Amino acid sequence: MTNKSVIELVPGRKHFFYYPTNVAIVGVSASKVNFMPCAWNTGLSYDPFLYGVSIGIERATRGFIDEKKEFSVNFVDFHQHHLIRSLGRSSGLEINKVKHFDVKYTHGEILDCPILECAYLSYECSLHSRVVLGDHVLYVGEAKLMHVNNDIRDETIVDTSKTAPLLYLGVDHYLTTDPSSLKNLKDLPFHYTSSKK
Repeated sequence: MTNKSVIELVPGRKHFFYYPTNVAIVGVSASKVNFMPCAWNTGLSYDPFLYGVSIGIERATRGFIDEKKEFSVNFVDFHQHHLIRSLGRSSGLEINKVKHFDVKYTHGEILDCPILECAYLSYECSLHSRVVLGDHVLYVGEAKLMHVNNDIRDETIVDTSKTAPLLYLGVDHYLTTDPSSLKNLKDLPFHYTSSKK
């Protein structure tokens, strides 16, 4: 017998048991440069390379992306948790976050979007599509260019012995990975057959 509770999902009540999740920082350069952390983010397609960020309807970033149609998606090390909290607990409608928190950024190479200098990985994205999902808008960006810190690359994955990805646990709690827990199962056989010939 398991020790589980059955909890009714009440509309609007938040729970975070499905966390932790990697935090992205969405950057946009519209009427001003603005950055916002986004816990709900995910890759959606390899070809074309589509990346999704889900942004609350009331957030200033939503309006900025609607206006600009371009944005960046940035990933930072655990040691930047103070920046994540500062950017998330303030509004771009009320303050200039870049000046207030002394955020260092550069400009995109091919798109007009801000790239965080402290990010170990950033994507320059043009707006592919958007869909309203309840109290959030899912913005699907088509990544046009990737900026990656060469020091943290281990072939195509993040070398967690060189950087500590920032994970959000919910309710202003943050943690990171333990590199000693890494398991490489690459040599195990696949249990499906490819349809490609």
